[in-house]
Amino acid sequence: MKSTAAGVALLLLVLSHSSAKEITQTCWKCSGADCDDPVSSLCSQYSADDGCYTLFNYYTNVTAMGCQSDLDEEFVDDYFHSLLFCNESNCNSLDNLPVPHKCLFCDSSEDPNCATDPSKIELIGNCGVLPYSSCQTRISIEGWTQRSCLSSLERDELEECLAGTGNCTVCTGDYCNREIYPADR
Repeated sequence: MKSTAAGVALLLLVLSHSSAKEITQTCWKCSGADCDDPVSSLCSQYSADDGCYTLFNYYTNVTAMGCQSDLDEEFVDDYFHSLLFCNESNCNSLDNLPVPHKCLFCDSSEDPNCATDPSKIELIGNCGVLPYSSCQTRISIEGWTQRSCLSSLERDELEECLAGTGNCTVCTGDYCNREIYPADR
């Protein structure tokens, strides 16, 4: 009987410690004018795949920050191109905001150099639409090479590039999408 009571007590102790450790995600939180001075707090609806988010408006200002688990799916669908997600505690800091980059803009269906000699491409775009200001190079379904700002992609293409599941590569830095893609092309 003593060993059963000790076993139950040990099990309860383990469960209470594991439950306390589940809520470990913290994010910077704010809304509107409060985003000049966000506050770090625990994610109240924490789940194992939780992350932090930053919401930008059309003028690239931060309009909200918080925990991804606080957003409903409809909101994420409506504002996907304006939301930046990250996975570590407090990763949505104002110190970690993306910056604009200059990227090549071309499509090999219009200019073969886009695929074979991107150094000859002269059309440069200023990718300042936050949060997706990085450059990208992708191969379209038709087999054309396309280079542009990440923010210019349609949602399904953007999700594939961000997840690394599409036929694309994402890079950060001015003119970083000037490399041949794929390398063996």
